[in-house]
Amino acid sequence: MRIAVALYGQPRDYMKGYNNIMAFINKHNDCTFDFFYHCWSLNENQSYKHSPWRDINKDSLIFREEILTHLQELYNPISCEIQNQNLITFDESLYKDTIAFNNTKGIRISNINNTLFQMYSQNKVRNLVDAYLTKMDNSVKYDFVILTRYDVGVMPDIDLTAMDTSDTYVSDIVFPRKIIPQACIITSMKMFVEWFNIYDALNDILDNKDIADYMSTLNECLQINPEELVFAKYLFHYKIPVNIHYFNGGNL
Repeated sequence: MRIAVALYGQPRDYMKGYNNIMAFINKHNDCTFDFFYHCWSLNENQSYKHSPWRDINKDSLIFREEILTHLQELYNPISCEIQNQNLITFDESLYKDTIAFNNTKGIRISNINNTLFQMYSQNKVRNLVDAYLTKMDNSVKYDFVILTRYDVGVMPDIDLTAMDTSDTYVSDIVFPRKIIPQACIITSMKMFVEWFNIYDALNDILDNKDIADYMSTLNECLQINPEELVFAKYLFHYKIPVNIHYFNGGNL
């Protein structure tokens, strides 16, 4: 099997994540793994912002230029992109009249900007995978794409070679809820490319009444929060959740 690993976001606690990812890979001697990543940088010694409910070691939030060199050495990526987070801004007012914005309440309101950065980074690494596949003109195909974060704390307790490559596998951390945790998602190459241009497709989902109504029947709520947006984009394509399987792990 050939697997693409797509990393996104801030490289905080990246050695923890790397060790967990490599422990997972070392259990799959019959698989080939290719790495792609989009990574947020900052100015030297600046600190990353994070979700207000996360208890994170402040030292791990400090950016140093050497981190970028180390990531390159660790992952030797097929393709990667680094962007300084200071140079990207989002106009939240663009979304204020949408169903999703109006459903976003309490502390999550203050996390909308952070959510947009996550969706943007996922979209960017998706674009890197898609561009590589286009360049290779069908000479490279991946059985699965694993979307994960630099700081993933627990990788899935699964055997990739025993899994159906047409299905999607997500963490059971919030099961039986239907929203999709996005610390680690495993899906087909085709679905990954179709699914994870979420940032580019915000206008298709944030004010989508059909998606909002269907999520409501599942006791979920369309709002500007990562897990809800990942699920909403899935529904935009596939209407109802099918062939989604849950694994133990995939947590921060």
